Amino acid sequence: MITLINIIPQSLSGETRQDSEPNIAVNPADSNQIAITAFTPNPMGGSNAPIFVSTDGGSTWSLNNIVPSQSGSTTGTGDITPRFGGGSRFYAGILRVPGGLRLNILRTASFTGAGTMAVLVDRTNVDQPYTQALAVPSGPDAGKDRVYVGINDLGASGGKTATVERSLDGAAASPTFNSLRIEKRTTAGQNGPQIRPAVHPDGTVYAVFYGWRSFSSSNLVTADVTVVRDDNWASGTTPFAALKDPGDNLAGRLVVKGVQFTWNAIMGQERLGGDLSIAVDPSNSSTVYIAYCDVQSGSYTIHIRRSTDRGATWSPDLKTISSAKNPALAITSAGTVGLAYQRLTGSGSSQRWETHLELTSNAFSTSQDLVLATVPANTPTRTFLPYIGDYMHMVAVGNSLYGVFSTNNTPDPANFPQGVTYLRNHNFATKKLFAVNGTTEVAPSIDPFFFKYTPTLVTSLTKLTKLTLFTKLTSLTKLTLFTKLTPLTKLTLFTKFTVLPPFTPFTKIGPVIGPPGPGPVEIRPLPFIRFANTLFAPEDLELARFEPLAGIAEALGGIGITSLHQLVTADPYALSSQLGLTREDADRLVELGQQLLRSLAH
Repeated sequence: MITLINIIPQSLSGETRQDSEPNIAVNPADSNQIAITAFTPNPMGGSNAPIFVSTDGGSTWSLNNIVPSQSGSTTGTGDITPRFGGGSRFYAGILRVPGGLRLNILRTASFTGAGTMAVLVDRTNVDQPYTQALAVPSGPDAGKDRVYVGINDLGASGGKTATVERSLDGAAASPTFNSLRIEKRTTAGQNGPQIRPAVHPDGTVYAVFYGWRSFSSSNLVTADVTVVRDDNWASGTTPFAALKDPGDNLAGRLVVKGVQFTWNAIMGQERLGGDLSIAVDPSNSSTVYIAYCDVQSGSYTIHIRRSTDRGATWSPDLKTISSAKNPALAITSAGTVGLAYQRLTGSGSSQRWETHLELTSNAFSTSQDLVLATVPANTPTRTFLPYIGDYMHMVAVGNSLYGVFSTNNTPDPANFPQGVTYLRNHNFATKKLFAVNGTTEVAPSIDPFFFKYTPTLVTSLTKLTKLTLFTKLTSLTKLTLFTKLTPLTKLTLFTKFTVLPPFTPFTKIGPVIGPPGPGPVEIRPLPFIRFANTLFAPEDLELARFEPLAGIAEALGGIGITSLHQLVTADPYALSSQLGLTREDADRLVELGQQLLRSLAH
């Protein structure tokens, strides 16, 4: 199931800013807590920049002005990437305004609190901070936040600028950050600005970057796509040295050599200059995917590759996508790989930016391609670069994927094939935006859109519903349905009167009725359950008997639902709350129970 929401709050319906280059953080301990960042100014004009905050899983959003900035800034910050650590601690790596390429690494104990984020690192001549954080799950350092911020440190000596800022205890009162240089080869004076770390709970840390080898007078970049790895939180004296290339035995596996693209080329009002993403399988740190971009036959192209041996060897291209950028990879706990990206289609005035989410469980041998948005690429007119962003981001929490992208916000349902919700004032019929007063028309602009993919519980279960044909063997129980031999079966309602004395002789029939004797007779209910015109023995309706419910039966039992007749009469709202399902999945679960019960009754 796909949820897609334009996150501009109703109270900001009149805004027309270019809220581009979004990023997202989801609290792994409570996925209702989500933060999104973008080039968004403080609507009150204050000295702090905002983050978008949701505490209900992304359904509603508000702004919290907690990022140190400058009054009157039109973008709030430069680059900004947020992440949650343990204990709901919230981190961000930013390029601070004012200051140009001024790195700040920030922290707060509460992303919804009013206090300005504390500055942990403050230095200049740094580009594109990209943050990752994770609390150590076990062992002597359990609970400590490992924080990794990939940066292009233009002050590094020898032009080896690819760097990871690392703290082994980001939650400490005054945490220490170390600059770990991960480029070991000669560069063209610097590396590409995209340094992307990925961290696994077992202590494996990867990073991918472009090793720039030449930069021509026409801005043509030639680079090697390089992956480094550390097996112990990058905590040793020679971090990120675990993965060596067989060609020169230097740290860093050269996954692809000699890729080329033109720095600051333009595609659909957006600049180009290299795109990277990396994701490690949460169930197996040996499996890692990367996405990178280069130019192929004149087209800026996304490539997807995979390693299953901790980066030692890599597959050829699993997938390529032309005229596309902003790849974002994530892997769920079930092993589903998500790839989000933005692709330019059409030509001239008919060009459109499409945002896709592709899902695969077999390394892209097959995949499901979901178009989240398809919008005009020529409007609105760009006010600065990046237009929609040098990146977008997606993260997996459990079996769900959460992401964000920025694009044209025209409220045309045809632009959003999976459906969309707008919080800001709009009219889908007229395809217009309106200010807070609901009447003043507002011009289209660039907005952040939150999306969530959750595998539909009932959809996955109903793939097995054909097996319920086997349960038609229970139709043999119709031999016991003597009530069908007589129209009096409808009079079973009169069993309410079984407390009357004339029925007491039946107490001698068997253990179903209370023992005979003087005084009132206790009438015990018959050991049958009636549905429509069919009677069932209770054991015939136990959830454990139904294969399509195998994956949910234990959870249902935990809330007291052990029988099919209880499921079909359950309140979907209660199921949603008690089992943590979406309302749609709860409805479908009840419907599945009804289908199963009907199959037994026919």
